[in-house]
Amino acid sequence: EYVFRVKSVNKIGASDPSDASEPQVAKEREEEPVFDIDNEMRKTLVVKAGDSFTMTVPFRGKPIPNILWSKPDTDLRTRANIDSSDNRTSLTVEKATRDDSGKYTLTLQNIVNTATLTLLVKVLDSPGPPSNIIVKDVTKESAVLSWEA
Repeated sequence: EYVFRVKSVNKIGASDPSDASEPQVAKEREEEPVFDIDNEMRKTLVVKAGDSFTMTVPFRGKPIPNILWSKPDTDLRTRANIDSSDNRTSLTVEKATRDDSGKYTLTLQNIVNTATLTLLVKVLDSPGPPSNIIVKDVTKESAVLSWEA
């Protein structure tokens, strides 16, 4: 708790101090969560299959926000390693596969507000075997093929 007394000062001199204020309790400043990333971080991250990748995101917020990484249809607690501190969080995936491609959502939440960031990852892999092959327009010299990857 703090008690304040104020006095004014000018060229002529100083006033008597005011009466003491009521006791005041200092509160920590509250700030909504904000991501501290540049435009490069917002681009799609391209990774070769079998390689690992890490996405590190610095942030601010008071009180320190709760952190949640998510990806549709994926339990990141088992697929990724998440490491967080008071001002940054990172998600690492080892031995990336095509299934690791997609949108990763990072949510920061404190008593002031919630902030959400979506990061895109594309894992490059050799194509799987074609299926549902359709042959059309067959001539002596050519044929048109279509298939699903």
